[in-house]
Amino acid sequence: MKLNKLPDNFRLIIFTVLLNILLTGLGMGVPIFNILLSLPIGYYLNKGRQEDQKQRLQTVLKTALLLSGLTLILMLIIWLPALKWLTDPSLDVAQFGHPFWLYDPKTSFIGWIILMVFVSPILQMLGHVFGGVLAILYK
Repeated sequence: MKLNKLPDNFRLIIFTVLLNILLTGLGMGVPIFNILLSLPIGYYLNKGRQEDQKQRLQTVLKTALLLSGLTLILMLIIWLPALKWLTDPSLDVAQFGHPFWLYDPKTSFIGWIILMVFVSPILQMLGHVFGGVLAILYK
């Protein structure tokens, strides 16, 4: 890809990718800021575009998949090494520091990993798509 063939909003996409990584770090591995700011980011990235509606919706979905995919990769890197707590008998899962929502330490630990790795990027994607659709509806 030649440098003069880059899309018009390439700098904006790079900025949002770096912002996504920064927000993950600010949440100390919990992507709460990524999820909270996905709606305004989705709105801002898609307001004022002059394409037809189908192209705008495709752009919303592409950017949402890009950012939530990046969050998924970050969550895999951050949280999957913690699965060693399940197999190592010298490590106590109850001392991991996760909330005991499911009353059993091992079940709560597995639920926490699923929540962080799979549910968080889905919530971020849904917020981004919702913000993008709002930008399309209210131009």
